[in-house]
Amino acid sequence: EEWQRIHNDKTGAPTTAQQDNSRALTPEEDQKARHLADRIKKISDDIWQHLKNVVNSVSQYTGGALPETAGALVRRQLMSVPVRWRIASESTAGNPNQTGETSRGAARMLAFAEEGLDMMGEVSSIIGSTIESAEQWLNSFGRPTRPEHGAPLPAEQSD
Repeated sequence: EEWQRIHNDKTGAPTTAQQDNSRALTPEEDQKARHLADRIKKISDDIWQHLKNVVNSVSQYTGGALPETAGALVRRQLMSVPVRWRIASESTAGNPNQTGETSRGAARMLAFAEEGLDMMGEVSSIIGSTIESAEQWLNSFGRPTRPEHGAPLPAEQSD
């Protein structure tokens, strides 16, 4: 599965031997580095899990609810996850400011999180436009609009 391949490719907690330091770390520095690497791994896992949950939820709940064109656009956005991972990886690969694997992995996950937010924004925009179009269509049949979201229509109010 593509999700698993990307997940296995994302950042992990590097050991001291994986760091690009030219000198040996003191035990205190090593402990701090491991703590930082563990924290980065936890945050990376959280980013990954949230994005996966969003993709699964959107896939499950919007599949039959959206018109064909909107559904195809949402599907295209959801299927772009591997491409977005590649973009995030490439955008951080040549950065001279990241000297260690921990820094590169953290930068890669932040770039991937940004790509994920862009994807969610696109999906949200597609769904919002679809809802707006549906409301306009209903209004063309004389259905009154709600003054504010969730407020009852005048006919629905009790005396």
